[in-house]
Amino acid sequence: AARARCGEARAPILQRLEGTDQRRISSFAGWKEPQAALDQAPLTEQFLSVLGAEAGGDGAGGAPEALRARRRADMAAALQRGERGEQEIRALALLGHPDDLEPLVAMLHSSGRRGEHAIHRAIALAGDCRAEQRLIDLLEATDADPGRGFVQRRLGALGLGRLGLAASLRVLERAVESERRDFEGRPGAGLGVQFPVRGELLLAIGELAEAGLRALPLLISHLDDTTGSAFGGMYLPAMEAICRIGPGTIQGLRQRARGQGEIGAANAVGVIAALGGDVTEFLGDRRTVVAAAAKRAQQAGRASA
Repeated sequence: AARARCGEARAPILQRLEGTDQRRISSFAGWKEPQAALDQAPLTEQFLSVLGAEAGGDGAGGAPEALRARRRADMAAALQRGERGEQEIRALALLGHPDDLEPLVAMLHSSGRRGEHAIHRAIALAGDCRAEQRLIDLLEATDADPGRGFVQRRLGALGLGRLGLAASLRVLERAVESERRDFEGRPGAGLGVQFPVRGELLLAIGELAEAGLRALPLLISHLDDTTGSAFGGMYLPAMEAICRIGPGTIQGLRQRARGQGEIGAANAVGVIAALGGDVTEFLGDRRTVVAAAAKRAQQAGRASA
């Protein structure tokens, strides 16, 4: 959005964002779109919202303060009508203005449970580093009932990924293990079947860029998880997370692809190809699904070239 406001053509920016939103990766089970296993708005949608280009806005980018003023007014009007104003609160938060954090936090005291979730989501989306400890508290709270805790942990993960701070890595790693050990499979855990918390945590690690490399073994260990969610398993968010870290993961992925376990190996090959790496060595792999994943990815690469 900053690039667009400074004069860069919008179309190429949208094209790059669409490349992430619509990323297809060759897997042990064919082509997959990891974004389908995540409960996050497309980056293109967020980009247009920040520019005010949604719902008929001109998105010219020349007056961000005017856009913020309109959104503050829209939020106030919705709340005055007795509505929760979820869409209005979210639209304001996406602008990421530093003066909006304290008013959002103040609203928590009178919002009720469902309103509280909307405000926590807004705080997560705002990307304000001052909210880091609040987001960690959401992730690590142990006194919430199952339904409330499930939503809070997801929003904590979303927010820490949004911040992308290297210091969050240890918190996120602990949370992945805690989620698996303490929450999944317990009463109320079914609330997380569609978009499980662990998937959001893995993606948050992927948002840490180079710092996320230190957690590559953890992400790779999920590449053979085919049962952890209703969307086919934890391997999908793990693949997307590794892609977001970038090409620095390729060496570790090669080691995994050469190891035991054909499902994880095939998925590792697919991610290598998605990152632009060479998968030629796996074309003749004795494991049928690994060779198939490599051939599929290589053929797609030639077609796009």
